[in-house]
Amino acid sequence: HSYEEKEVSEVLWALQQQQQQAQTGGPAAPTPRRPLMVDAGANVGAFLFRAADAGYRVAAFEGMPANVALLRASLCANPRLADRVALFGTALGSAADTCYIVSDQVNVGDGHTVCGEEAVRKRTLNTGYFVRGQAGVRRLDSILAEDVQVLKLDVEGFELQVLEGAEGLLTKHRVNYILAACTFGGAPRQRQMLKFLDELGYFISLDSFRGPWLEPAAVANGTSRLPWNNIFCARKELARAQPVRL
Repeated sequence: HSYEEKEVSEVLWALQQQQQQAQTGGPAAPTPRRPLMVDAGANVGAFLFRAADAGYRVAAFEGMPANVALLRASLCANPRLADRVALFGTALGSAADTCYIVSDQVNVGDGHTVCGEEAVRKRTLNTGYFVRGQAGVRRLDSILAEDVQVLKLDVEGFELQVLEGAEGLLTKHRVNYILAACTFGGAPRQRQMLKFLDELGYFISLDSFRGPWLEPAAVANGTSRLPWNNIFCARKELARAQPVRL
């Protein structure tokens, strides 16, 4: 078990929803592909291996070279899962780029994407952060063009850039559920991210994929509660309850 056990359980619940919806389609309904989870910021695989072990397809993205090596070793050690996982050793963002991955000395594997020489200099100058390598950055919508059951985002403050780089995917395909870290950048950045998701047609909860939901009007005008950690987003037509003010 990990400290993210609640979030992992929520992702598995959301993945199960596509199967349950398909089972109500009647005997003539075509057999669907297994639901797809996209793990942006896979780290060492706490989410992706649980999803793959449950039988789901996973597209995993990780930019930190050391973490990519660990993921590849874990997949080699678990060949029955390897066929379900597409591992991309790249970071995601709003535009193609080559950036640096930095981390501190306490949580070395907790990579942060920093783009630009001056930004890297500021981030590592007497801060306790060190460059761990470089990573290519790509837009998610330049890689994937299919429906996604769950998109999980945990990229240490780069979440909004990843969402901006996924806009083609989010608007042209169904991305039913989004779990995203939403803690970096202070209140203005958090509200920008909440509004972005609201405008794309998602209800947003601070608790789970089943609500309770932030009131969309409050999200739009910037008066909703702010998350302390993760947000759980569901396409509005999938939500089972009306939004309530939080």
